Amino acid sequence: MTPRALAVPAAAAALLAAAGCSGPLMRSEAELAQRSFAAPDPVAPAVVARQAAVRTGPDAATPVKLTLAAGTEVRAADQVVRGHRRIRTADGQSGWIEASALSAPAAQAAAPSAAGGGAGQAQ
Repeated sequence: MTPRALAVPAAAAALLAAAGCSGPLMRSEAELAQRSFAAPDPVAPAVVARQAAVRTGPDAATPVKLTLAAGTEVRAADQVVRGHRRIRTADGQSGWIEASALSAPAAQAAAPSAAGGGAGQAQ
């Protein structure tokens, strides 16, 4: 190898080190999904409206971690990323689910009814 051929990779490594990059450059798909999509935290109560897959990332191409049945209560992030919301189950498992598979809990979905409904009106 020529000195120049050795200098280019060495310079690239020095730049990566200066930028704070360390460790192997190639990471597993699961690790990339975990690091890339760690936020936002699931905070709002939600209910799974239909059976749905919970994935490792906000994309239909990412691996399925588990499947949730309709009616399962979860905590969900407000932010939608590529059609998915980050969720956390009651037992602490987390992942990404299609936003369309979630609905608000029944207690929140029901609007308060108007009191009086015409009672006391003169006829």
